[in-house]
Amino acid sequence: MLFSSFSSMFSSFSSAAGLRVFLLFLLVPASFAVAATPAATAQQSTTASREHAEDELHRRLQAAEAARLSGNPVSIAYANQQLVQVALRMMAKLKQGTAASGEIDAGKRQAEELRRILGQSFSDLATAEAIQQNYAAALGHYQDAEKWDADVPDLDRNLGQSAFRVKNYPEAVRALALAVKADPEKPALRAMLGMSYFAMEKYGDAATAFYPLGMAGMEDGEVGYAWAVSLARVGDPDHASEVLEHYQQLALPDAMKLSVAQLWIEIGNYEKAVDELHAALAVNPSLQRAHYYAGLADIHWQHLAEARKEFEAELMLTPGDTDTTYELGYVDVQESTNEDAQQRFEAVLAVRPDYGNAQYELGKLLMSEGEMKEALPHLEAAAKLMPGMDYVHYQLQSAYRRNGRIADADRELAIYREIKAKERQRIAQGLQQKQKP
Repeated sequence: MLFSSFSSMFSSFSSAAGLRVFLLFLLVPASFAVAATPAATAQQSTTASREHAEDELHRRLQAAEAARLSGNPVSIAYANQQLVQVALRMMAKLKQGTAASGEIDAGKRQAEELRRILGQSFSDLATAEAIQQNYAAALGHYQDAEKWDADVPDLDRNLGQSAFRVKNYPEAVRALALAVKADPEKPALRAMLGMSYFAMEKYGDAATAFYPLGMAGMEDGEVGYAWAVSLARVGDPDHASEVLEHYQQLALPDAMKLSVAQLWIEIGNYEKAVDELHAALAVNPSLQRAHYYAGLADIHWQHLAEARKEFEAELMLTPGDTDTTYELGYVDVQESTNEDAQQRFEAVLAVRPDYGNAQYELGKLLMSEGEMKEALPHLEAAAKLMPGMDYVHYQLQSAYRRNGRIADADRELAIYREIKAKERQRIAQGLQQKQKP
């Protein structure tokens, strides 16, 4: 796996010795001695309060450094929580004090150093949480670190990894894209970026992210399949086939063998799909859904007799399976054995009345038999269950028209035309994207 050893990918904790330098800037020289007036007394009290806060900050920085040296993530998390609280209090007082005293330049310098301390401390806290696999908390604290100081080393990388682990893919993409741009030779980060795009169904971006991984990506247990799917979805079957050929050489579990076969069907290589499924069945003859998907491939391949045998074999393994029964009914329709088809569709709907395709095929079949009134309820149900399918609305408008319901027919025809227009627009936009350099 390109990113299996995940916790080791987080950058090491910052050296708190580097934070020691901040204190040199935080310590503002004491004012000249003044007379013991009320104003002078107040000034002395303010100075004492500031010095106390700076002493406490110094102690917390030392504690954070000691925790870092211990390597114990629990201790590191606790020490940085305490450090953050002190730094936040100092920041709040600094904003009030600066406005009152007018020490603008000194206040700005102090604020800048406090922001650096907060950024690094939140980052170290988050890293301790990530190492303990508390990725949700880590993500929140990395985001806090970014708010205070976006220049914390490796922040994009660590934030992106945590976002990826909690499946916050938009945030993962935002951070990982920056991390990969800064260090393009890190295959694990690139793999996570590609997988994040894939999870968001941004297949073109995913394929672009995966490409530099080369053979290592093709033969990765997760990346290889996602890469092949991405290429197939953007209309690049040749390169999808190339990646999938390498990927399927892995020792895949049965579930992934079925997924690979489905992808071969999507790519349009039906022979390859059938061959892979038969190979899987040779190893595991009781593998459920393998005959089913082989039957689907045969339907696309126009091998109806072979498809029937596959579906019948699947029903031997999974009696009464509605998907397989429906597909057998579809084969019956193609072979003009309408009575058998009607019985199968009715059997499916008796168990699953929400099976949209069965409603549609039964309605269409009844129309072909001249049973217009009987067909209508099935087509209406199909339109409700599959409102985005243009062919359903076209068939329903025809049924309405033949039943004398012209207004309803015109409404469905308008819906059909609207869906077709949107589909043409989507295809045109896709072609324009492909033509971009």
